[in-house]
Amino acid sequence: EVKKFVSAKAVHDIRIAYDTFEHTMYGGHTTVVRTAPVIERRGIGGMWGPYFNESAFSELPTEEQAAACRIPLSRPFFFWVVLYIWSLVCIIEIRKTKDLFLSLVVNTETCQSMVNSLEDEDSEPGGTFCVARLTVRMKVALTVLVLLPRLGITAALLWLGCRWLLATNNFADLILNSMALEFILCLKDVLYLAMVSRRSTIDLENTTIVPASKKEPESFSVLIGTIIWGVLGGVWVSFYMGFHAFGYTINGMQQVLRDYQ
Repeated sequence: EVKKFVSAKAVHDIRIAYDTFEHTMYGGHTTVVRTAPVIERRGIGGMWGPYFNESAFSELPTEEQAAACRIPLSRPFFFWVVLYIWSLVCIIEIRKTKDLFLSLVVNTETCQSMVNSLEDEDSEPGGTFCVARLTVRMKVALTVLVLLPRLGITAALLWLGCRWLLATNNFADLILNSMALEFILCLKDVLYLAMVSRRSTIDLENTTIVPASKKEPESFSVLIGTIIWGVLGGVWVSFYMGFHAFGYTINGMQQVLRDYQ
């Protein structure tokens, strides 16, 4: 629904704006890279080719000039930072899902009945309990009904969010849209706080689970392990946008503006 009702129009509009820019700047010397849902043309030879005419920019109407200048890929470093921050937000959600899987499925003991699933941690009335054991069926149910959908939704939002932000043809709206995307990820917390009873909230606060890592020593490998997530976020953004390196052009995975020059 996000792709259909939110990002589709933004993608449609920015493709038209960039097609008009390319057709004007290259004096009609273009090739067609896509015909549907809208025609998309790209200049022959690129910006350093024989057909690119920088002075033709003044021939564009004022609105078309502004639309071309506001394309996020026209400011790659700024846009890279915005996409990187959004990617980190999604990576946080992915790490939480991974830790829950390790805690509830891998590290929690398997039992035959849920009767013995809880352990009293402090032996005091109103104290805390730990989910020490789960049945195989419960582990399967948690994985299939909770963890995998959560992972899939986060991955889909990461892709659709990057697509929507790239299609946002206004730098102010770019920041606002990135904040709106974070709201979608936080929606489950809003529903929990608004609809769950106080009694259930207190019970949950007094219930713990087995930690994802029973030991986490002070070591260089632990530090590197956390930094790798940040590096993966940067790699994802770079390959999504595309980049130039060592004289080569790496086309990005994004399909909003194919062969952007």
